[in-house]
Amino acid sequence: MPTQLQDFVQVQLGETMPDGLDSGEKLAGHCWRRLSERVGEPMLVVLDDVKDYGNVEPFLPPLDGKFRVLVTTRLGLGNAMQQYTLDVLVLAAAVDLLKSFLPETDPRRKNDGEIEKLCEWLGRLPLAIELVGRYLALPNQLDTGVSEILQRLQGECMVQLSQITDEERKLLPKNLNVAASFFLSWQELSPLAQRLACLLGLFALAPIPWTLVETTMLTETENKQSFWQELKMARGELLNLHLLERTQQGVYELHQLLREYFQFKLQQHPEWLSLRKQVVVTLLKVSRQIPHTPTLKDIAKITPVIPHLEMISRKMISREMLKDIPNPEDDLFWVFDGIARFYKGQGLYRLAEEPYQRGLISVINILGVDNLSVAYLLNNLAELYRAKGKYNEAKPLFLRSLEIKEKQLGSDHLDVANSLNNLAALYELQENYGEAESGASQLSTECKCL
Repeated sequence: MPTQLQDFVQVQLGETMPDGLDSGEKLAGHCWRRLSERVGEPMLVVLDDVKDYGNVEPFLPPLDGKFRVLVTTRLGLGNAMQQYTLDVLVLAAAVDLLKSFLPETDPRRKNDGEIEKLCEWLGRLPLAIELVGRYLALPNQLDTGVSEILQRLQGECMVQLSQITDEERKLLPKNLNVAASFFLSWQELSPLAQRLACLLGLFALAPIPWTLVETTMLTETENKQSFWQELKMARGELLNLHLLERTQQGVYELHQLLREYFQFKLQQHPEWLSLRKQVVVTLLKVSRQIPHTPTLKDIAKITPVIPHLEMISRKMISREMLKDIPNPEDDLFWVFDGIARFYKGQGLYRLAEEPYQRGLISVINILGVDNLSVAYLLNNLAELYRAKGKYNEAKPLFLRSLEIKEKQLGSDHLDVANSLNNLAALYELQENYGEAESGASQLSTECKCL
């Protein structure tokens, strides 16, 4: 959110960010102040699909009468703000929604009684009604009656769902009638479109850049040009059935319930489970390429990928996707370091600290306390603390990183020399010149050995 605010203020107001905004709270506060000063009218701030109120609360605008905040969420926010619950449609609105997908001359529009029964069975949930409406509007379903669709949902679709395991059941919506409406559309998809849907379900519940999808899927084939066209056609199938939404040019998004359903279908197709590894490999490649000092162009390109990297980094804590990392000894480090480097390069030190902390917990649990990845994460976190002026917190991390490197690499390795150099720089900042001189002397000795 602070990064999005910064982009908005820079682009819309032509502002340049001053120095010293070394936390998300400071950056957000500065942006709200400048908006309040530059924009005369009251402003409505819309936060769409908030999944954790604690993640946005520190960055909300001041309660000074200039801003109004509207939050949409599928979760309960307690007493954080006044709430208006929009669970399902009233019956009349549900009927109108389903009819809106049928041609004006379609005789099925007159069957209000049958449409009402269908909408009630679907729980009057807008997503389920829209999926069934679009299904009824397909050229090959124009002669299918509304009651016939309801019978199919209650019969064939529910029979299929009754045969799933308890573990698979956890991936479906609580209302199996809704899941049945998904199954109806699923049957219309080609095998490639079904596989694409399962791939999309592996990304985070956030906008998905299509370039990520192409990079992941195109590794499967040698004839990339031909497959690229087939992939676009498969995407068109998902869009036509409203199983995928295009939010802007080159960016797509899944509804939460559909994402869960696609994950369920992936479990039913073990031959497609390799997609998990392909997604991880693609995101790791992006993480490795994140620059230490990103430009505005870099930030705009990388920002949409961060939620997906964050998702993988959180799954590493529970080891859920560990087996999908090709080489944990080398690759696990990059799950966390790329995210931290993205924030640190923008001076957002508070946001950079969390992935380093999360990475240390995960890497220590998986690879052990004396692994080199631990040393590198400790060193990078220490550099972050040093940049924030937290010298006392940085020192033990630098020392522990040095200890691991000497143990694993030997005292004459370049990485050991780098740690000594970092320590000497820290001591100099603390005006501890004796320790700095000692470190520099040791560094000089190591360089002679090299």
